[in-house]
Amino acid sequence: MKYKIKLVIIIVLQILTIGCDQFLDVKPNKNLVVPATLDDCQALMDNKVLIEKGLGSGEVWSDDYFLTDANYLSLAENFRTMYRWDRSFIYEGAFNDWKTTYDQIYLCNLVLETLGKIDAKENEKMFYNDVLGQALFHRAHYYFQAVILWGAAYHPNNAKSELGISLRSNLDGDEKTVRASVEECYTYILNDLIRALDVLPETSISPVRPTRYAVASLLGRVYLSMGAFDKARQYIEIALDHNASLMNFNSMNSNLANSFKQFNVEVIFESRGVYPAMLTAKRANVARELIDLYDQKDLRLKLYYAYISAGQYTFKGSYEGNATFFNGISTNENYLNMAECLARAGTLDLAIDHIINLWKNRMSDFNIDQARSDLKAMNQHKLIAMILLERRKELPFRGLRWMDLKRLAALGEISTMTRSVDGQVYELKTDSRHMLLPIPENIVALTGIKQN
Repeated sequence: MKYKIKLVIIIVLQILTIGCDQFLDVKPNKNLVVPATLDDCQALMDNKVLIEKGLGSGEVWSDDYFLTDANYLSLAENFRTMYRWDRSFIYEGAFNDWKTTYDQIYLCNLVLETLGKIDAKENEKMFYNDVLGQALFHRAHYYFQAVILWGAAYHPNNAKSELGISLRSNLDGDEKTVRASVEECYTYILNDLIRALDVLPETSISPVRPTRYAVASLLGRVYLSMGAFDKARQYIEIALDHNASLMNFNSMNSNLANSFKQFNVEVIFESRGVYPAMLTAKRANVARELIDLYDQKDLRLKLYYAYISAGQYTFKGSYEGNATFFNGISTNENYLNMAECLARAGTLDLAIDHIINLWKNRMSDFNIDQARSDLKAMNQHKLIAMILLERRKELPFRGLRWMDLKRLAALGEISTMTRSVDGQVYELKTDSRHMLLPIPENIVALTGIKQN
C-alpha cells in the first residue's frame, strides 16, 4: 500500500514538472495517473512539495522592501524586471507563480475527480468528507491568491465585466481556456469554501491540514478583499470563537536568529510561500517607511527584523521558524480583519477592543487605559487608517500586502509607488491596469487569452 501511494505521488510530480501549459492548453494523459483510493487522495493532499507553495509575486511588487543597487545587479534579468514593475517576461526561469497555481489546481481536481468515483462505505464517510474538504479548500486558496495577482480588484459595480483568471473544475484538456469574470472567480472561490465548511472537521492532526476554522478564516479574508465587511465579520467570528490565542511577545527572545516556532499557537493553517530570490534575507532590505511605523515599545521591531547597519534591516519574523516565509492563516490576522470590519461598520468600541487585545501582547510597558483613551479619541476615518497601518506592522511578508494594496487602490486610498535603481526612479501607478500582474507570455500565446 505504501509503495502504491508513493508511486501515485511520483507520477503526479512527473506530470506537474511538464508544466502548466499542458494543463491549460494540451490534454494531460490521465492514463498515467493512478490514484484510486481515499488513502491515495489523502497522500496527495499531504504532499508538501505539491501543497505548501504560496504565491510570492505580490510580495515582490509590494512596498515593504527595497534592494540596494548591488543586490539588484546580482539578480537574474527576469527578477530585475519584476523589481522594476516592468510587465514583460517576469516569469522566465525557475520562478513562475502561474505554473505553481495551475499545478496545484490540477492536483486538487485530480483528487476531486477520484473522489467522485469512490463509493465510500459508512465507516469511511468522515474520512471521505475530510479529503473532499481539503481539496476544495486548497483549490479555493490557490484561486484566491491567483485572482489577487491577475484579476481586477473586486467591485460590485463592475465585477461582472472585469476579467479574472482561468477557472478549471476538471482535467479535460480539450476545454477551451478563457478568462472568467471577477464575479465568476469570486463566486467559484466562495462556493468551494462554503462546501468545505460543511464537510471539514473542527480539528486535524496537524495545521497543514485545513479545518472548519481555517475555512472560516479564509472566507473572512476573501470577503474582506471584496469589501463585504458584514459577511467577513460573520465568518471571522466563527474562527475567533474557536481560537483567539495570541503569543505574548514580552516573553519571547528577540536575540534569536528566528524567534518564532513553526505551528505556534497563532497558526490556524500552515502554508509556506515560495518567494523569489530578491526577497531572501541576504538581499531584501525592509522599507524604511515600514520600520519607522514602530515605536520603541513595540516588541515587533526586534522580533520581526534584524538590524544590519546604517539603518538597514532584514526580515526574520516568519512563523515558519526559519528563513522561509509563512503564507498561512493565523489568529493575529483574524484580530485585524475583525477590527477593520467593526470599524467600517461604525462599531468603534468593539474594534478598539480587538486592537487592545493585540497590542497588550505586542508592546512592552503597555498602558491599557491610555491606549483605550487615545483610540476612543479617534473618529471612524482615523481609526480605520490606524487599523490599516497596524495590518502592515503586524503582517509583513505574509503574502497579504498586495491584497491590501490592491483593494485600497480600488478605494483610492493609496497613491503611486516608487523605487530607485542606480539613480533612476521607477513608478507603479495604482490605477486598475497597473495593479494587475502580467500573465506569462507563453500562456497568452498558447491559449489566446487576453493579456493584462
